[in-house]
Formats: sequence, structure tokens, C-alpha cells
Amino acid sequence: MNLETYKWKNRLLLIFPQQNIIPTQSEQYKAFQATPEKIRDRDILIFTLTTEQVYLFEDKTEISREQVIKKLDLESPPPMLVLIGKDGGIKYRSRKLVDPLIIYELIDSMPMRQQEMKNKR
Repeated sequence: MNLETYKWKNRLLLIFPQQNIIPTQSEQYKAFQATPEKIRDRDILIFTLTTEQVYLFEDKTEISREQVIKKLDLESPPPMLVLIGKDGGIKYRSRKLVDPLIIYELIDSMPMRQQEMKNKR
């Protein structure tokens, strides 16, 4: 299992733990979990990539953190947050806590999302 499984179906939000950075990845995760309808509406899946395990929301996966970092060609240490578009490309990265509204607005400005919103009307 790898992130390619989700290509063209979902946008992926990858949250990496950062040493000596506060707020932590759990606070970043909670900030997004506070808006579940916005996550669902934008087809977002949230992955937390700890050094021991990769979680999809709160469920353990068989995905390898190292393979994700290598496949996406992320620097070491990786950013705290990475947004992957449905096309599999990196759309945003940050080394600090990000307000979920920034991510939602960014996604909403993307052509694929514009088409999705148009089709839902």
C-alpha cells in the first residue's frame, strides 16, 4: 500500500512530527478535525507520519514513512505539513502550524476543485 492508491480520488494532507516545535503535529491534526464537513467536501485524507507508524486519520496503515519521503523527494527533516493534490503533486508545504482555512482556500482556488464545485451545483 502506498499513497498512489489515492491518486485522482483524494487530496492528501501529510502531517509530520517535528522535534522542538510547538504546537505539535497533534495540534495541527486537531485543527483540521474541527471541520469534518470541509474535509469531506474537499475529499481530504489526513495522514500523520510518525517515526514508528503512518496513520490515516487515527488508523494504522502499512504505508512506509521513508517511502513517502523518498517518493515525494522531501527534504530532511520533512516539513510539518504537506498538501498533495489529486494529481499527486505537492501543492503546499509548511514548517509551522497552518490555519485550516488557508488550506481550504488554496484547494478551492485549484481548477479541479472549481470544476467539482461547479458539478455539485
